[in-house]
Amino acid sequence: KLKFLKLQGNGLQGSIPINLRACTDLLQLRLNNNFLSGSIPPQLSSFHNLENLDLFLNELTGGIPQGLANCSPLKSINLGVNFLNGPIPSQLGALRLLRVLILRSNEVSGDIPKSLSNCTKLRFLSLYENVLQGPIPSEILTSSTRLEDLYLDSNKLNGRIPEEIGKLWKLRKLILNNNTFTGGIPTVLANCSSLKVLALSSTSLYGYIPAELGSLTQLEELWLDKNSLAGSIPYSLINCTELRNMFLHHKKLVGTIPKDIGYKLPKLQKMELSFNQLSGNLPKSLGNCSALLLLSTVENQLSGVVPLELGMVSSLQQIYLGRNRCKGDVLPILLNCTQLYKVAVEMNRFWGSIPLEIGLKLTKLQELSGGGNQFSGGIPKSFGNCTRLSTLALYGNQLSGVVPQELGMLTDLQRLLLFENKLSSGNSGNVPSALSLLKNLLFLDLSINKLQGSIPSEFNTL
Repeated sequence: KLKFLKLQGNGLQGSIPINLRACTDLLQLRLNNNFLSGSIPPQLSSFHNLENLDLFLNELTGGIPQGLANCSPLKSINLGVNFLNGPIPSQLGALRLLRVLILRSNEVSGDIPKSLSNCTKLRFLSLYENVLQGPIPSEILTSSTRLEDLYLDSNKLNGRIPEEIGKLWKLRKLILNNNTFTGGIPTVLANCSSLKVLALSSTSLYGYIPAELGSLTQLEELWLDKNSLAGSIPYSLINCTELRNMFLHHKKLVGTIPKDIGYKLPKLQKMELSFNQLSGNLPKSLGNCSALLLLSTVENQLSGVVPLELGMVSSLQQIYLGRNRCKGDVLPILLNCTQLYKVAVEMNRFWGSIPLEIGLKLTKLQELSGGGNQFSGGIPKSFGNCTRLSTLALYGNQLSGVVPQELGMLTDLQRLLLFENKLSSGNSGNVPSALSLLKNLLFLDLSINKLQGSIPSEFNTL
């Protein structure tokens, strides 16, 4: 008469016992988060009352039993994170009460069976990280209109994203990353008014970003990076006022960043626009994004000065502005962003001296890349206070004075790149011997400076 068997989260090994088939009254079988191996016994098909089957996170092999279709009361099947292979049985389409189907992170192959369109109550479908191929069956999208979460990423799916996707009016998450789709982004996605996450990265899509996406007012995450999408950033996206993460990097975008983006999208946490052809200035309105953690605009054609308002974003942790045409005295602006641990402003036209107090303000700094600019003055001794610093790259500037002994306190430092400056040996007449204390140092480049004297004998300990 056993109805509930829950053995999840133990250290169970071996195969699933065949004699469990005697427990014909089982409603729930939860063996997830163990080390079970072998195949899924076909005898599980004798559980005619089973509503929930959870074998997630084991070491199961073989195929998915067709006989599961005989367990007509099944509402939830979770076979994710195993080593299952072979196709998804078309017979699963007979499970008319199925609401949750999770087969993610296996080696399941073949097409997504059209018969799943019979599972009209399906709400959660997770098939990602397999080797599925072929198109997304439009039949499933037409009939399973209650779908809320659809995860098909990291497969080999192809073809166009079906227009029927617009019928999923309850859809909250659409994750299709890392496939080989063709065509453009369907404008009918605007009908998915409940959408919170739209992820279409690395999918070979082309065309333009539809302005219609601006009607997704509940959207929190937008991942459209690493495609062949072109054109400009649609101004309508500023209507997505709940947006937290916007990833539009590695594309062919042109035009400017909307000036009022920070006023309209104040909840932004991550904005990644690198490797495009964007021009114009960084908007002053970004200073209104009080929760911003990441700002990346690497390798664009941005110009002008970094707005003072950006220094008001005390939450900022990573800023990447490298390989643009920006100018001005940037480092003092960032001193109030005390949570910063990565600053990359290399290959621009920035000038000015490095603030003496930089190491006292930015104590969490792990990387400072400022090579290929016009920074002048000395290297501050306060860098010795940045004990987490692993990369200090200030090559190709006009820095002068000595290499501070305090850099020898940076025991995590792996890259010290100060070449092509005007650094001198000072009164000591030698390269600072304190650098020999950097036991984790992998790259040291002080070439093309004005150093004199001998190489410290202590360097033989590096």
